[in-house]
Amino acid sequence: MSVNEELQSSNEELETSKEELQSVNEELTSVNNELQEKVAELERSNNDLGNLLSSTHIPTLFLDRMLRIKRYTPAATRLFNLIATDIDRPLSDITARCNMRTLLEDARSVLEHLAPIQRADCTDTGESFLRRTMPYRTREDRIDGVVVTFIDITELERAAEGRRRFATVMESSSDAIIVHDLQGKVLAWNHGAHALYGYAESEALGAPMASLLPDETRAAYDELMRSVIAGRLVLGAESKRRTRNGDVIDVSTSLSVVRDEAGAATAVALIERDITRSKRAQAELAASERRFRTLADSAPVLIWTTNEEGRIEFANRECATVLGQSAAVLQGRRWTELLHPDESARVQQSMRAGPGAASNWPRACWWKAASRAG
Repeated sequence: MSVNEELQSSNEELETSKEELQSVNEELTSVNNELQEKVAELERSNNDLGNLLSSTHIPTLFLDRMLRIKRYTPAATRLFNLIATDIDRPLSDITARCNMRTLLEDARSVLEHLAPIQRADCTDTGESFLRRTMPYRTREDRIDGVVVTFIDITELERAAEGRRRFATVMESSSDAIIVHDLQGKVLAWNHGAHALYGYAESEALGAPMASLLPDETRAAYDELMRSVIAGRLVLGAESKRRTRNGDVIDVSTSLSVVRDEAGAATAVALIERDITRSKRAQAELAASERRFRTLADSAPVLIWTTNEEGRIEFANRECATVLGQSAAVLQGRRWTELLHPDESARVQQSMRAGPGAASNWPRACWWKAASRAG
């Protein structure tokens, strides 16, 4: 009976051990499943990281605390002569197109002070980059090295340089330079515009371009705008503008369209110059010329004027009558063609001798005209 009890007790112990083993096995299976999930998750993370690094256009270096290369993006080969076997090599052993000295100095400083450093860097071919050097922190917040990124700012630098040059030209120009959007709101206003129209830049920005346009010129200006936006370049068109004090002045205006990267018109740029005085001078000159022609046509003597080449620009009525040709026919002919062959050489010699010998000229012209008449 005692033996049976012992056997039964042993059997129960074995049963208990079996259950414990089964439980342990289930736990191991569960742990294994969790481990497999973690491995799969890690693989996905590695795949994501690999795709991220290979697809980015930002040159990036991962360096350990000894400034040895741990990882780099394919874009980094734009700046560094890197190949796959360069992993674990000191960065100082790698040739580069950027400023390696300041890069190493910044990396050491970041490791020492844990403060990110950002600075501009240029390549030997003139490309510009914004270089950022930051601590490489693990999930446990341990500093395991540095991360260096290079953001290409070449186009931004060129655009900024272009804007600086434009701003310099714009501000130094004595002409009024104005830029307004397609609704007529002023976007840019230089010193020349201030001097010409009397409005300070702070007053002009955001104001309507129409405030400079007399009522009778607005329709014509709208037509010029439509023409420029359609692709026509307007140079030296004459128009009128109203200044701050209410004066209406004459201007010569040139318009061009400002387009965005897609080619769509976004604004209109104007260069304007005050031509009020020159217009007044032209009007006075025209009036003076009309008075001269009126007086010359009524004079009973031969009067003509020539240009520098000796071609007749004006001949009065008496000259046309005596020479037997209309003023329109005489215009453009050389005055020496009107001389009689027997007199031509003597008159031209007298002309070269100076104004004192000019008394022979009328006789020569008359003689030729009389010869034609008789």
